[in-house]
Amino acid sequence: EEEWFKPIIGVGVTDAIYRPEIHLVAAAAALHCFLETLSTELFKRRFANATNPVCKEVCRLVLQDETRHGLFGWVYLSEKFPTLTEVDKRQVAEAVEYDIDRGLKGMYSTIGVPAEDRAREIEKRRLVTEAGFGGNTANEENMILANVVRGIRKRLSKYGIHIKEYPELEQYAKAA
Repeated sequence: EEEWFKPIIGVGVTDAIYRPEIHLVAAAAALHCFLETLSTELFKRRFANATNPVCKEVCRLVLQDETRHGLFGWVYLSEKFPTLTEVDKRQVAEAVEYDIDRGLKGMYSTIGVPAEDRAREIEKRRLVTEAGFGGNTANEENMILANVVRGIRKRLSKYGIHIKEYPELEQYAKAA
């Protein structure tokens, strides 16, 4: 495990729900609206890329599960979002942005991986994908992340929740 990856993998919304100062809706939005939606999209592509029968079936089952989680979250939170105060809305945005930032640093993208390790991370993703084990190339991950971030920004803005822009994702959003 790379040193730069340790602080990324061990934190996130699951940690945030145990902090009383974080509104539960904020943690749930980051988990369900962002992470589950992203995971669903990543696993759609992993399923498409998988040629190994066992890996393909694992991807199918995970995709099925992640889809349910995301749908549950959006239905539940669409009832909660209209009742949030401006402070609550800012917490939702901050929680989602926190996990987007984590994703950019290597969790779901190679964009923010330290320069000295980026080529190796890109190569790992390529090898797993080409082997048919249900991976995504770095370019696929970046395009998926860009599309999910664009979608969540649009969807949450309807509730007055504004997610910052991510210029580093623009080239991938345009390519998708």
